[in-house]
Amino acid sequence: MFIAIFSLTVLGGSLGLFLGYAARRLAVEGNPLVEEIQAILPGSQCGQCGFPGCAGAAQALADGAAPVTLCPPGGREVVSLLAAKLGVEVNLADVKDAVPQIAEVQEDLCIGCTKCYKACPTDAIMGAAKQIHAVFREACTACGKCVDVCPTEATRLIPVPVTLAILVLDATGGGDMKTVGANSFAGVSLGVFARLAASMRINSHLHKLRGGVHPDGRKDLSAEPPIRVLPLPERLFVPLQQHVGAAARLSVVVGDRVLKGQLIGASGGNISAPVHAPTSGRVAAIGDFPSPHPPACPAPPSHRAGRRGSLDRSQRAGRPVQPVAEEIATRVGAAGIVGLGGATFPSAVKLNLSRKSGISTLIINGGECEPYLTCDDRLMRERADAIVEGIRLIAHATGARELLVGIEDNKPEAIAAMRRAAAGSEVQIRVVPAMYPMGWDKQMIQVLTGKEVPAEGRSAEIGVLVHNVATAWAVREAIRCGRPLVSRVVTVSGAAVAAPGNLEVPIGALASDLIKACGGLLSDPARLVLAAP
Repeated sequence: MFIAIFSLTVLGGSLGLFLGYAARRLAVEGNPLVEEIQAILPGSQCGQCGFPGCAGAAQALADGAAPVTLCPPGGREVVSLLAAKLGVEVNLADVKDAVPQIAEVQEDLCIGCTKCYKACPTDAIMGAAKQIHAVFREACTACGKCVDVCPTEATRLIPVPVTLAILVLDATGGGDMKTVGANSFAGVSLGVFARLAASMRINSHLHKLRGGVHPDGRKDLSAEPPIRVLPLPERLFVPLQQHVGAAARLSVVVGDRVLKGQLIGASGGNISAPVHAPTSGRVAAIGDFPSPHPPACPAPPSHRAGRRGSLDRSQRAGRPVQPVAEEIATRVGAAGIVGLGGATFPSAVKLNLSRKSGISTLIINGGECEPYLTCDDRLMRERADAIVEGIRLIAHATGARELLVGIEDNKPEAIAAMRRAAAGSEVQIRVVPAMYPMGWDKQMIQVLTGKEVPAEGRSAEIGVLVHNVATAWAVREAIRCGRPLVSRVVTVSGAAVAAPGNLEVPIGALASDLIKACGGLLSDPARLVLAAP
């Protein structure tokens, strides 16, 4: 036995020495000029130069087979660097810096054929069959390949707008870019967010996930301070459509006195949600008001002046109850609970559909993959026990037997808090890799279960229901405390914010109210971002 081991060791060592010698002796020396040229090029692999990627363009430039002006995205800066590297003269006056462009998918023309995102060389387009596609601005190189393959001319290249339509402002001075933005819900809220740098062991039983990006994070700016309650503004602007589906129908008129938690807008249809007064006060006006999220809030909001008050017992969303499965969805619907992860789909509708579909797995999404958001992180740190109770209530309402909570590995404190709260229960905490868009429900389902949602179907078809951790908290509040949805936690962050953090915000507060509560701005922001960046 020892002789065999010795023989194999000698043989392996001899082969290693031979291969090392051969690699040195037979190595093909690359052209260092090609590598230097490739380092100058943008590296977007867009193909606008007519060559297969930046490596092909660099080889052509080194061989003298292409002009230094071959790279449209590079503009004058790249042309001048290439000319200096290759020792050629070029008239920069003839070189124009291309206007920054981005691909845009026109929703009214898109048929969801998927040809555009299959042709995209940088995976800047996200979508699925028969679904409208979205474009990641940071990844798009405006190569135009998606435009060429679109059969309905739904895809086009447009100049990157510098307008309030996408909330991008020009920098006003030198130094590092400072940002301020918002985690938007119900047309109100604010925050540009940060990243918590940390690592934790990933569960070995997770399934592989193809793709994903790793944007720079800034969670550290707002992750540590505890959640604070926003001082009540003098006036709240409450949208009647804070959700997917039909807008709520007004239940009050101008001049009415209302109590905190009172119904002010009844559900407007099968897919809708009621709206409740976020504070006690008087209805000052009803009419149109500018919304930072027009698609979500087309209905006129009610303008409310009011004062803070405790939730009046007569205005609670039904009495607190024991968790009777058939009654939970009814109570959740009466409380106006909607998905707080961003989709704002009425939660009662999801609960009813899931029970009828016979789902077996409930996934609670604590991914929060956006590079700045920390509101779910703070909720899990501070309210883990209530979140776990909400998870069990949802499971009881739907009949789910497997309860999984997916949390990205950059939230170690939240993971520890949720594990403590779930100890001894059927709720399982799973640590998933931090990447974007891990927080998307389809990605979370795939990495936790190995199942893929059909391109034209819903997660219920594969026996899975997904809710956000904040939604689980709101469900618990509705069932155990009879509390309707009148507030949520919002991240306010960015280098321009004096005191970044997370605020418990009444529905209807303005972005300016949140900025003021966080100490105001230290300087003019270079960029204002609403919703998750």
